[in-house]
Parts: sequence; structure tokens; C-alpha cells
Amino acid sequence: MTTPRERLVILVLLVIAGFIVLWDFAEPYRKNVGNMVIVPIKTIDAHGAPITTMAVSKDGRLLATAAQDNTIKLWQLPEGKHLRTLTGHTRTIIRLAFTPDTKHLISAAADMTVRMWSVATGKMERQWDSDHTPDWHTGWVQAIAVSVNGKWLATGSRDTTVKVWDLTTGELKQTLWGHSDAVTALAFHPQQENLLASGSTDGGVIVWDVVTGEPQAKLPSIQAFDPYVLVFTPDGSQLVMGSYGSKGVRVVDWQKGKLLGWGYGMEGTVWAVDVSPNGRYAAAGAGDNAIWIYDLTRTKNQVLERVRTIRYTVERQAGTDPWGDVRGVAFLPDGKTLVAAMEDGKVRLWRVTGIILNLPDIPIPSLGEPHTHAH
Repeated sequence: MTTPRERLVILVLLVIAGFIVLWDFAEPYRKNVGNMVIVPIKTIDAHGAPITTMAVSKDGRLLATAAQDNTIKLWQLPEGKHLRTLTGHTRTIIRLAFTPDTKHLISAAADMTVRMWSVATGKMERQWDSDHTPDWHTGWVQAIAVSVNGKWLATGSRDTTVKVWDLTTGELKQTLWGHSDAVTALAFHPQQENLLASGSTDGGVIVWDVVTGEPQAKLPSIQAFDPYVLVFTPDGSQLVMGSYGSKGVRVVDWQKGKLLGWGYGMEGTVWAVDVSPNGRYAAAGAGDNAIWIYDLTRTKNQVLERVRTIRYTVERQAGTDPWGDVRGVAFLPDGKTLVAAMEDGKVRLWRVTGIILNLPDIPIPSLGEPHTHAH
């Protein structure tokens, strides 16, 4: 028969053994996947061809996806209900963007056209191209952005220029010269409606005043940012960029030209980046079949803390096919839902719980000497 002290020792030893087993199981998982808890919500079978890009409306109620079948599809979120299919482009659709009022969708394709569609009817209402548009681009349009006030459309091209168009009339307002190679990324400031950031394969980033046509800040090409995608943080103080060629995700104070953080680890181009509404997290879709989530508020030696990597390998174990590159990511306005589009033609939604599981180092408890009483 065991004494109370012996039972306590056995219990403590069992607890220690349980922690060790849990740690041995969890540590490799955490290193590969991260600490943030996420929950799958829904998978939408969007296209029978690889998805090339996606966009989510400002109110989070509409999703647009484009695929290598040259079609665009509109979906209702979060239900995933298909609303309509837009056809007309004859080559790969590269970029999509909703207007802030969600009445129109803008698309840019390798057929050298940019088109504006009615979300309500699915009809094309305007087309910019070399046949109908004076001073049109002489190279593919690689990037588009719509200003927060809905007045302007910016287009960036392989011809090294950025052009700013009046969305009401379709007329050219500015041509911005400053890059020496293809313009691949554009983002309007979320509060200062005149400010536009552009990124190029020349390695540099420029922030413009689109009314005056003058640069307000330049991040030099010597830093080799090479962004494919740019997004401002919600307060507009920082730029988050996803780059070509495994250069990862970088966060800069664009006014000071200072690198604040660098999220790396992924392989291949970062095709899409979005920042959560509270400005804390950045999600990146990459060419390594994964979504990478970083905490923008936590850095060590300018390295962003990775809190989660969502990989296709989890589904592969269940017998499904790989995702392919992740071509779009977006947080919904609730900040708790993450949407991503993959080259397998599917769109997936996750609940981002915000719960971080940090298992501390296991201290080995000391039992100490039993208390004795003098008689």
C-alpha cells in the first residue's frame, strides 16, 4: 500500500512524462507550422483551371477570382455562392481590383487590355487598350490599384510607366516616370487619397502624389525590394511588400526609408499579401504551396515573427492533390477570416482565432524534503 507522499511522487512523474511526450510531439510541428491556431471553414470549387489572381471587396461580401481559362467569377462571401461569370479577356488575367463602392470590378490581362465590369450585371462598361485609348501602355499591364475615394485607377506596365486614369471619364490624368524596369506592384494609401506606391523589377519603390505627379518618397533600387505586390498597413504608416525570387515579405517605414522587418522562409515568389484590419498580422501567399502569417508587431533583429504556415501537406495526407502556388490572400473586415485562392482552382477560408500556443520550457519540479514535526 502506497503512502500519500509516494502517490504524489508517482503523480508528479506521470505529469513530467506527459509533458515530455507532448513536447516531443509538438516541437517539430510548431517549428514547421507555427503557434497560431486556425480552423478550416470552407472550400469553394471555383475554377476547373489554375487560379491566377483574386480580389475581395472592401465590405468583404464579394470575392472575384480569375483563372487560366480567361474567365472571372464573382462569389458571395462567406457562403461561397456563385453569382456570375465574366468573359471577354483572351489571355491570362493578371490582376483584379474592386472599386470601394463595390459597384465595379477592374481586371488587367496579358491581352494588353484593362476592363471595368458592372458587378450587378456582369457587363463590361469600359475598356482601356491601344485601339481605343490615347497614350495607352506599350507593354503588359502588370499591376492595378483603385484609390480609396474611387476617383482614380492606376495602371503599372512593363513599359516602366505608371498611368493614372479618371474612373468616371476613363481619361488619362497623369503618366508617372521614375522606374527603369517593369512596374509590377501598386497600392493607394488608405487615408491620403492622393498617395500611390509603385514597385518595380528595378528593385525600387516610389510613393507618388498622383495630383502633382511628383514623388513623395523613394526607396532606392539598391535595396533590391523587387516587389510583386504592395499593401499599406491600415494606418498608412508602413508598406508591406511581397517579392520575387524567395525574397520574402518586408515591412518598411516608407517616409523614413527604413526597413522594419523581414519575414522569410518561403520559397518562390510571394504572389499576394494582405494585412489584417488591426494592422497586426500580414498573410502572404507564395510559390511554395503555402500561406505564411507574420506578426508585424514582433520582430527580433528585424526578423518578423512567423506565427503560422498553412501548408497543403495536411490535405495531401488525406489523399487530395497539392494546392499549387497560392495566388491570392485576403483578410475579411472581421479580421478573423482569411481567404486564399490556389492554383488547384479552389478557394479556401479559415478562421484565424488569434490564439497563440507558446509551450514554455519544462521546468523539472523539485519535491524537497518532507516536513517533520518535533515531538
